[in-house]
This record gives sequence, C-alpha cells and structure tokens, in this order.
Amino acid sequence: MNKSDKINNIKIAFMGTPDFSVPVLESLTKGNFDISCVFTQKGKPAGRGMKNSDSAVFNYASENNLYIRTPEKFNKEEIDFISDQKLDVLLVVAYGMILPEEVLKLPRYGCINIHASLLPFWRGAAPIQRSIIAGDNVTGLSYMVMEKGLDVGPVIKRQEIKINSEDNFLMLHNALSNLAADSVNNVINDYLNGRLKKEDQDNSKASYANKIKKEEARINWNNSAQFIKNLVNGLSPSPCAWTMTHEGKRLKILKAKVEEISEKAGFIINDDSIRDGFIVGCGTDSVRVLRVKPEGKKEMNAKDYLRGNKIIFSERAFE
Repeated sequence: MNKSDKINNIKIAFMGTPDFSVPVLESLTKGNFDISCVFTQKGKPAGRGMKNSDSAVFNYASENNLYIRTPEKFNKEEIDFISDQKLDVLLVVAYGMILPEEVLKLPRYGCINIHASLLPFWRGAAPIQRSIIAGDNVTGLSYMVMEKGLDVGPVIKRQEIKINSEDNFLMLHNALSNLAADSVNNVINDYLNGRLKKEDQDNSKASYANKIKKEEARINWNNSAQFIKNLVNGLSPSPCAWTMTHEGKRLKILKAKVEEISEKAGFIINDDSIRDGFIVGCGTDSVRVLRVKPEGKKEMNAKDYLRGNKIIFSERAFE
C-alpha cells in the first residue's frame, strides 16, 4: 500500500474451498489486511475409506491460526456474525456456495469475487475446463463486485492469459491461481481507494460454463481430432477423457495431439515405429495418444500401453 492510500487496516473476510483458492489466501495473509475470518465448505468423504477430508482452504487457515467457519447455509446466525464483523470487503474465490443477497450488502465496499474467466464469457462452475474444451486462445481472471445472479456483477479488473496448445486443466488452473495471488492485494487496495471503476458486463455476450457431466468425458471418435484433443486437455488430469477398448475396458487418456492423418474413427493406425504414442482415427484427422491410464493400473506412456495390449489393426480398437 502506498502513502497516498486513504484506507488503511482493511478488514476482510475470505471465502474459498479448493486448492485454487489457497495461494490467494496466502497472499492476503502477507498483505496489510485484517483477516477477520475464513469461510470454507465442510469436509467431504474422499478416498477409498471415504473418510471426511477437510478442504485445502481449511487446512491452510488452520495451519496459520485463522478463524474458520464452515456453515452449511447462511442462516440468521451466520448473517448476524458477518454483520458484526463490520467488514470493509468480503473476498470470494471458488467458495462453491451461493451467497444470499443480504450478505452481499453487508461489507462496506461489497463482496468481490475472483472468477477464472474473462467475464461475461464463461460464467458458472467450470470456466477453466470449458475454455480449453471450446478451443479458446485466451482466458484470464475477472475481479467482479458481486450482485444477485450468476457472475453478473460489474467488473473492476480483468487479467488476460494465453492458452497454449499443450495446456491442460491443471496447468491453466495453477497459472490462473498464481496470477490471482500475485494481483489480489493491489486490486483490493486500488478498488477501495478509488483507483478502479466498475464496468457493467455486456449480458448479450455471456456464455456459461456448466459443471462437467460424467457422460461428457467419454470420447466420441466421430468428432474431429481437434475437438478430442481439446477435450483431453480440458479434463486432464481429472476426471479425464476416456474411451472403451475392444476388450470392454475403460481407458483414460491424459495427453494427446492432433495428427493430419486420415483413418477410420476409433481405429489405430498401423505404425510400426510407434514413436512417442499411437495414432487413432477421428471424424476429421487423427490424434496421437501420448499418455493413458488403463483400468485398474497406473498412468503410463501410450507406447508402453500399446506394447502390452494386443491390437488387431483391421478391427476397431476403441468405442
């Protein structure tokens, strides 16, 4: 914060849940903020034993002695608690719960959401995945002053980032999370001190990033190679795009690239060299599959998978 700032000792509450949110919270703890409390979702069953696993934000906040609340809903008790904090701002980063309008009005300067897209594009739950699957060349962050509705509030800051051809979900997720962490302190200070103005979104340009459905992850080899490659990147390393082998087993595909080669959809091209992966025909062009995870096995190079499985090149390999 520079000497010309009018507002000091900014009182803030933070709301976030997954790994994406943690670098932002860490950055806030190193800034000149009074972090009143941290809201995060309750732990959920995970792993083979289905034991409750606390959120990444919960773990970080606990390790750093921050006051934590995990409400299942915003009832009168929670709303009164937030009101009593006399907050300057409430920052939301991938919290995963909808805030009632009453909460949005409580902080002196409102509630700010960091959304992982260039709003009004890709409003909603899965902006990173949807952006990659759609084949976008750029994405970014939007700092938005929250209003009633899905990601509809005015934007005070956008930061753009390029999507490279090999970027998968995890790579872009980490890049955007780090970008938010690097910028959050300056953006909040600049906004509260009047150096950033609100810009209403153009609702006519809005697109929606709906949550990824299980059935969307299955590869349709009649689609173009470019679409399939984007799907693989957008869902890697989890939940992963997948296909069924001719043996009736599920094969997850974690990395692929486009090859301008023609072959019938779902057939593996008879390429004795194999090189760094095997080639599968698509509706248009083909994809070279580079990394896979067979059912019940660990992730491996595609060429190792092919060597360990009998493929009849005259028959369809994948459904």
